[in-house]
Amino acid sequence: MTRRSLSYRRRLLGRALDTCRLGRPLLLLEETASTNDVVKERAARGAPEGLAVAAVGQTAGRGRLGRPWLSPPGKGVYLSVLLR
Repeated sequence: MTRRSLSYRRRLLGRALDTCRLGRPLLLLEETASTNDVVKERAARGAPEGLAVAAVGQTAGRGRLGRPWLSPPGKGVYLSVLLR
């Protein structure tokens, strides 16, 4: 995926998350092990409520109760949001 297409996706997601808190800030990644892990790490470093982390693909996504979550690139929007 090109940098331009990531930028385009960031703009689309930013518009879709046009709220006071959610999606502010928005971090869009090409690929990550888990958006939950990124949010957890950033929360520990003081990230603000509303941080949204989205990925085009995940390599070790988890669902509820720690269940595996299939996240092939380009097949969905994989998103985690920090709520405090």
